[in-house]
Amino acid sequence: MKKVSLGFSIVALSAVFLLSCKKEVDVAPVPDTEVESSIYASFANYVASDIEMACSFMGENAYNTTFYSAYSASSGTVGIVRDTNGINLTVGTSSVPVKHDQLTYTWNETRCKDGRIRKGTIFMYVPIVPNQRYCRQRLFQGRISFDDFKVDGWRVTLFDSLAPAYLYNTLASNDYDPTKTKLTWRFAGKLKFTHPTNANLNMVWEGELFKTLENTSDPKVFEPKKQTAITWSLGVVSYYGNVSGKVPQIDADGNITPNVDYKMEIKDGAKLVRDFLCSPDKVTGVTVSPTGSVTPIGDEHHPFKTGVASFTVGNNYPRQIYYGNEGDPKLDLQCDNTGEVLIKGNSYKVTFFK
Repeated sequence: MKKVSLGFSIVALSAVFLLSCKKEVDVAPVPDTEVESSIYASFANYVASDIEMACSFMGENAYNTTFYSAYSASSGTVGIVRDTNGINLTVGTSSVPVKHDQLTYTWNETRCKDGRIRKGTIFMYVPIVPNQRYCRQRLFQGRISFDDFKVDGWRVTLFDSLAPAYLYNTLASNDYDPTKTKLTWRFAGKLKFTHPTNANLNMVWEGELFKTLENTSDPKVFEPKKQTAITWSLGVVSYYGNVSGKVPQIDADGNITPNVDYKMEIKDGAKLVRDFLCSPDKVTGVTVSPTGSVTPIGDEHHPFKTGVASFTVGNNYPRQIYYGNEGDPKLDLQCDNTGEVLIKGNSYKVTFFK
């Protein structure tokens, strides 16, 4: 009986112990839905490609059909100068002066044809070397810097004033057939983006982008004899490469975490594409002649219409940023400012800065 009583006591104590233990409640992890950093990094990448394109126009002496010219109703001005007298710069350790062309693109609080407001100057210095003075030519090299350059209020500067950005032509040979070989370039640099009112939104862009003129073979874009300037306004260009830097992260409540490290990779098989005949809006305004006739003004904003970027920000789970057709290959390619950010299998629709 003592053994039986002892057994019942143990069972009773065990029941009390089990009932006294609190069961821990499973808490679902907070979903990662932060997409603003993807939008800001995409804007920095887009402005970098715009700087590269402005230099490409300068590098071809093609100034009359640019997206960066003044909008017809703009009160601002645009000036483009190629100083063929050049300047003397010392290169390397040899202290041998090398004469350069100095090319400048200057805006004065100007609304441009692509809808952006620009101010200040982009400088590009090009060595005066035969058959290397235009960006369509092999071994072309443009050394890029800025003076009070702003885009929609954002001030864009070299991160290090002594470390310019560069635009290089990367053709392997001068002996090529434009109907079979595409023109290619490399753009590289480290840029600082300063927000006009909120320092927490400042960014750093450091990248190396490889650009291809996808429709090089079109004689309306680049004539087969290779002697005349590229008609960029009819071009389709693509970019791939690697970018890193710092961007803000902004949560659903609007709280900003500034200067978060990020990395972006654009693979050759999913390049970002800009089509300069493709714009979100067909018409942005009209002009009226003295006789009263009305002429529509076309939109010259040309976003990335397709492409995918792998994006990692801080310690967050890696994202995929889809441009243009929102990641669905069955959709027709659209020139719009929307895309999707894919995080852990969930897609979030975003609108990029215009």
